[in-house]
Amino acid sequence: MRTRVLVVGGAEGVGRLAAGLFRGGWEVTTVVPASVTVAYGRVLTGYHGGAAGLARTITEGRIEVIVDAAAPFDAELHADTAEAARATGVTMVAYAPPALSGVVNLPDAKAAAAWVTRHAHHVLLDCADGVLDPTAFADDADNLYVLRRAPAQAEAWPPRHRDVPDVPDVAGSVRDQGQKGEERAVLRDNQVDAVVLPDTGEAAHQVTLAAAESLGVPVVAVARPDVLPAVTVFDSPEDVVRAL
Repeated sequence: MRTRVLVVGGAEGVGRLAAGLFRGGWEVTTVVPASVTVAYGRVLTGYHGGAAGLARTITEGRIEVIVDAAAPFDAELHADTAEAARATGVTMVAYAPPALSGVVNLPDAKAAAAWVTRHAHHVLLDCADGVLDPTAFADDADNLYVLRRAPAQAEAWPPRHRDVPDVPDVAGSVRDQGQKGEERAVLRDNQVDAVVLPDTGEAAHQVTLAAAESLGVPVVAVARPDVLPAVTVFDSPEDVVRAL
């Protein structure tokens, strides 16, 4: 009988993680947000039912190992997964994409807002669909904010702002010259002299980082909350598969 694993997902690379475990002979159940696509095993999408719902999935599926692969800023899902593991007594490991390097690391949006107020004039602010709240930058009336993936609603907005499209789709190497060229054009055309983004681990952010580096534009990364449980944490899907 194949060993049964539950992957609680949302982080960049969760599809590769599920595929690797499935191909390695595991019986894989994945719980992911509706926006995430997983092509292997049993996939449960949408609301996960909280810690109780996850515990029920673990018990009913006779799960033997849990992989916490929630998105780095999804504190609620990390907490629910850890609580479900404690309640059921099932062994858990975690996967988190590696943090960005070569950036200005700051603890939160408030600190990032203070930094760009002092150091920038035209700021590309990637809100990552609400991971970063533009309200934190609403007191800055001097800088122009170029917003990417801004939430549909916010309590307040920077007085001077406009929107730009998302990062070009990452297909293959994130250092692809076409993608990097498109992102360079966005930065150059908007006279961006600083980029602010949350350290979500998305591969697309490597495109932004490469384009910014080539133009000498600093990138400010808002750090992830310290929400991972006290378990072994792997920084690639392949490392999880090899370890299990």
